Amino acid sequence: MDDDDLEELKHVFLDECQENIELLEGGLMRMSDGEDDADTLNEVFRAAHSIKGGAATFGYMPMSELTHYMETLLDEMRSGRRGVSESDSDLLFTGLDILQSLLADSAESADADHPERLGVQTRMQNSVEAGAGAEAEPGSDPGSEMSAGAQGDGSDDAAAGPVMQRFEIQFAPNSDFLARGHEPLLILNELARLGECKTTLDTSQLPLADDFDRKLSYLQWHIILDTDAGEEAVNDIFGWVDTDCQLDIAVVAAENGTAADINAEADNAEVQAGQGAAEPVATPDALSSTKPVAVPAADGKAAAKPAGKPAGKAGGKKSGGDNASIRIATEKIDQLIDLVGELVITQSMLSRVSESEDGVDINELRERVADLEQHTRELQESVMQVRMLPLSSAFGRLPRLVRDLSKKLGKEVELVIEGGSTELDKTVLERMIDPLVHLVRNALDHGLEKPDVRLAAGKKSCGTLSLSARQESGSVVILIGDDGGGINCPVVLNIAREKGIVAPDEQLTDEQINQLIFAPGFSTAAEVTDVSGRGVGMDVVRRNIVDLGGRVQVHSKKNEGTTIEIRLPLSLAIMDGQLVRIGDQVFVIPILSIIETLEMEDTPITNVPEVGEICQFRGEYLQVLRMADFFGIGGDPTDRLIVVVDTHGSRMGLAIDAVLGQQQVVIKPLEKNYRNLDGLAGATIMSDGSVALILDPAAFGKADEVAEAA
Repeated sequence: MDDDDLEELKHVFLDECQENIELLEGGLMRMSDGEDDADTLNEVFRAAHSIKGGAATFGYMPMSELTHYMETLLDEMRSGRRGVSESDSDLLFTGLDILQSLLADSAESADADHPERLGVQTRMQNSVEAGAGAEAEPGSDPGSEMSAGAQGDGSDDAAAGPVMQRFEIQFAPNSDFLARGHEPLLILNELARLGECKTTLDTSQLPLADDFDRKLSYLQWHIILDTDAGEEAVNDIFGWVDTDCQLDIAVVAAENGTAADINAEADNAEVQAGQGAAEPVATPDALSSTKPVAVPAADGKAAAKPAGKPAGKAGGKKSGGDNASIRIATEKIDQLIDLVGELVITQSMLSRVSESEDGVDINELRERVADLEQHTRELQESVMQVRMLPLSSAFGRLPRLVRDLSKKLGKEVELVIEGGSTELDKTVLERMIDPLVHLVRNALDHGLEKPDVRLAAGKKSCGTLSLSARQESGSVVILIGDDGGGINCPVVLNIAREKGIVAPDEQLTDEQINQLIFAPGFSTAAEVTDVSGRGVGMDVVRRNIVDLGGRVQVHSKKNEGTTIEIRLPLSLAIMDGQLVRIGDQVFVIPILSIIETLEMEDTPITNVPEVGEICQFRGEYLQVLRMADFFGIGGDPTDRLIVVVDTHGSRMGLAIDAVLGQQQVVIKPLEKNYRNLDGLAGATIMSDGSVALILDPAAFGKADEVAEAA
């Protein structure tokens, strides 16, 4: 296996490691909630075991060691030797946090470690030992207890020291062992770390040179291992590959002391594996030679022995970023293949129609073009589905956050999640994780009251925090709601006036006051804590959502609760757009940014010094930006309409000439072919081949000078 193949396999392992960490977290959350049934415990144990085995295989030793201690503690619970206590759950969650950190740092170096790892491992070991001591009968003599893993009659000699065991191992990888990303030498090196390891190589299945396939595995090993690590440690070495090989592990001798103490009779138990000529006994280091070795074949001819490579530490090549991957369901791939097949058939039919000696049949041509249009639309939808991921992958991180933060704040919270199967584009989903976390933290800190306050208000002591998602007309709607005290509009308005966010004599509606929580520097916290109080975060949340082409609204009732509504596009690559004419050019405005379109003749406009043109819209005054003047477009602009758009939470009127219709457009970034331009989010190619620029309404609301420039 070459270095490129190994690097690719590391990327696969790191992706799977993240999935197993998510399984761990979900299982631990259920365990802490009292669901400590056998299925949950086995699921969590398997996730830790998979991480440990894979990390050891690829040289991520700190990660492997930590999961070993977590696995040991989990095994105590799984076997029924101890219950699931809150302290053990907290300890496992701490280990999980360190594991997550190690995974993030592993992209830079396989040797990356965490300063708290060894301390947490010690605490886990102490917890296991304390649990074992608690199982002893009251008044019994600890010295008479047989040590864990000892195989004897319970005498004092059995507990006198580590038990040295001799294992006889038959290890025969399946033919696709290498193709599945496994490396036998890594396994042999791991065995050598446990003790004295002798191997006998069986080459009986090795083919002639002409028939040799470097992707297939032909070798088998007979291994004698003397170790005091115990049978579980030996089994763990093969835990990562046990389904991809024929494996037989047997204990042939065991007694206290060292390997030299094991009697000679056990030595004589060694046998040659396989029916062909066997190689002399060799250590794993000897097998690391990269030189080809000629070995006798069954018919006496020479066959080439595949060159192995020494097992080194994993390099520091970054595994994230450009190498990010998506797991795709097989049915989605099958659907794409079917659609490509339909396109090939349609293309063939079109070629036949166009090359007909009798001339082009217009009716048939129209039918074939209609088929092409349908297949292209279906292919577009299928390709977009490949990038879609369920929101549950983002929602799954929130139960742990709610658990930890509610304990810290002294609040009782029930988390209700609905619509986790709703799908969103991978890029949008990844960029929404931080805003969701902040909104949940804000709801816990500012929205939900403490139990005594809730009881005094006639509510249940336990508050409810709900997260829901649904797909609605080409977009995804996410709701984060609580049944807390709601937004106190008079208090919020007074704080906004004190901070200079709102003018002293300015009057606002309740809806406008609710939006003030997104103003930069605004906070209702009485004191600064590590949870909130600095007035940063909510403005960033809104900006991130708007930058994704989405909108955020606040709905609140005093003493009943608050709901944050987020509306996001399904994808950043294709969007629903409103085609508009400005002067003699066509532009596109994202549908999600449009609030309403007004007739200019029915909307009085006033020119305010040092502000610019403004108009009145539903009780508030909007700045009006004449788009033809802003872009310097010639022709004969008439400015007949005002499109009211959302610009980072505020609203603005864009004066245009006409609305031409709606259609889905493919977004082409400008920076790849030109450069970024203020006020533009990209471009798209229209059906006639012309280019239409896509407006970025959020850019028009970033500064007052935009309106002044009009």
